[in-house]
Parts: sequence; C-alpha cells; structure tokens
Amino acid sequence: GGFPARYGGRSSSVIDIRMKEGNMKEFKGSGSIGLIASKLTLEGPIKKDKTSFIVSGRRTYIDLLARPFIAANSDGGTGGYFFYDLNTKINHIINEDNRVYLSAYFGRDRAFARYDDSFGNNQREKLDARITWGNTILAARWNRILNTKTFFNLTATYSQYRFLNDYELEYSSNTVEERSLFRYDSGIDDVGLKFDLDYLPNANHTVKAGAVHTYHTFTPGINVFEYENQQEVQDTTFGSNDVYAHEFALWAEDDWSITEKLKVNAGLHLSGFSVRNEFYFNPQVRFAARYLLPKGLSLGENASIKASYSRMVQYLHLLTNSSIGLPIDLWLPVT
Repeated sequence: GGFPARYGGRSSSVIDIRMKEGNMKEFKGSGSIGLIASKLTLEGPIKKDKTSFIVSGRRTYIDLLARPFIAANSDGGTGGYFFYDLNTKINHIINEDNRVYLSAYFGRDRAFARYDDSFGNNQREKLDARITWGNTILAARWNRILNTKTFFNLTATYSQYRFLNDYELEYSSNTVEERSLFRYDSGIDDVGLKFDLDYLPNANHTVKAGAVHTYHTFTPGINVFEYENQQEVQDTTFGSNDVYAHEFALWAEDDWSITEKLKVNAGLHLSGFSVRNEFYFNPQVRFAARYLLPKGLSLGENASIKASYSRMVQYLHLLTNSSIGLPIDLWLPVT
C-alpha cells in the first residue's frame, strides 16, 4: 500500500504500464484469433542494431457476428458493440549514451444502433445512434546516460479522453419531413513535460528525483440540439465552458538497503495545482520499510514485515452517472 514519491496525481492507486521495445536483430510477428477478438503484433529492425519498431493491434468482432441475428429479428435495424486499440513504438539509438523513443496508443469503444424502415402512406423512419469513448496517447522520450551512476529521461506527452453520444432521427411522409439530432461531447486533453533523474551512488542506494508540468483542458460537457422541418430550423449549443488548469510536481526519493534484512524507501512529493486564479499546494510525505524475518521462524524462509505511510493528493474529480446505464464520465478539476 505504500506509494513511492515518484508517483502522484491520484489518491487511490497506481497502474504502471511499460511498452515493449521492438527487436533490433530480426523481424518477428505473433497473433491470435479468438471467438470474439483477434490481435496481431509485429516487430523488427528499421536499421539493424540502431532503430527498431513494434506495432500491435486488437479488435473485437462481436458486432459482425451479431449483425445477421439482429437483422433477422428486426425490420431494417442493426446494432452492436466493438472496441479496438493500436500500440506502436519506435526506439532509436543515437550513440552509447543517448536514445530516443516515440510511442503512441489509440483505443476506442463503440456501441451503436441503426434503423431504417418504410411503412404505410409512404412513411419512412431512420435512426442512427452511437456511443463512443476512448483515449489517444502520444509520447516522445529522450534517455541520456551522464556517467556510470547517473542517467535521466526527458519526456513530452499528449493525452486525450473523449466521450461522445450521438442520436439522429429522420422522418418523412407525403406531407412531413423532419430531422432531429442530439449530441453530447465531453473529455479532457493533457499536454505535459516530465524530467526524471536516476542516481545510483552505490549498490545499496537508488536515488530518484524529477519534475513534471501538465496543462489540462477540461471539457465537462457540450450539448448540441438540432431540429428542422419545412417550417422551422433550430440549432442550439449549450453546456459548460472549457476549464484550463496547470499541474506541477517535484519529487525525490531514496531506496536504501540499510542491512541485508532492512530496506527503506523514503521520499517527498511536492505538488501544486493552478485553476481559475486559485493555487493549491500540498507536500506529500512517503515512507515504506521492509524487514526480512529470521529464517528459523515457522513462518517460512521468505517471510517479512512491511510498513508504510503515504499522503496522496488528487486535484481531478471523476463524476459518473450510472443511473441511466451509460458510461458517462465527466472529468473536472478542483475549484
């Protein structure tokens, strides 16, 4: 339960995801075909021992499998759900002390329903509804070895989360033609710059330090309503304005093996958040210790006692609306 000082921005948990690096020596591929989803990974050298790539993609096809059954049980209607994601990364060795990495992730989930039917008196009704949500992440990282004990990473990042709900209905007959549309759009965009330094003074010490700045753009929710027929046209947009915020952090931690049995990780994470002429500042102390118990005890050879203390601060709020059964997630900053 202890959080090292290098992690911040959330109060509950940490998910640390690392992307694989492409093979520098030879081209390889792997994949799988399942009942509802398939995936494929390709990797290899762009320039042998110098530049490599890896690309991996996945998609479900539940919608394709279900489409004939839905069509057989409805008059002109179809629908379904699917998701896809794509990962890609390029790794380039400039020289022995410098490397650069470019990586990207794209992922979308989509649920949809379509209906197009004609009936008596030359009437026609057409419906197109969809719910789409997903993420886009881009990163460029420079890794430099300063000496045998010190190296750093400088990383520029961009991330985007979007939620979109579309509903469009058209109706026509001998006397009437009308169209209505409703669209709900929300999300968050982040642009960030991060610097982290690793220093290994000896085999028993690992010192980490760093700083990060993130510029947030929050779109709490924009609603678009359109309606038109032969007599009138309505076009209305309403909702919350974008909210902009700056998030800062500065941290340092020491992972120290004091003895063969006692290991300690101690650090300090300083965070700040600026939004709407308000500035919030919070020092966050982190401490964790592990002590290996004597092997002669009946608990086993690998038993240990662990203790930790953490103070975590989160400046982002996630508001969810689960009552209508839709994944409507609104990200908002503290205000």
